[in-house]
Amino acid sequence: MKKTALCPKCGSEDIVSVPYREYIMFGVRPQRYICRSCGFVETWIPQYDLETIRKSKRVRPVRRAKTDGDQR
Repeated sequence: MKKTALCPKCGSEDIVSVPYREYIMFGVRPQRYICRSCGFVETWIPQYDLETIRKSKRVRPVRRAKTDGDQR
């Protein structure tokens, strides 16, 4: 949505950018985009704040859940 100004879920052009207060835990400033047609929300962390998150000890990577067919 940020780059295309189109909702990836419904295709609407009725997108708004909503100011977001700083996350207190990380001190980053996320950018939130909301589709006013279907309610889909997209949140971006600016490049300059990504390093803060990478260094944080409060976050953990999300791992893909293994399924019965996985050979990994």
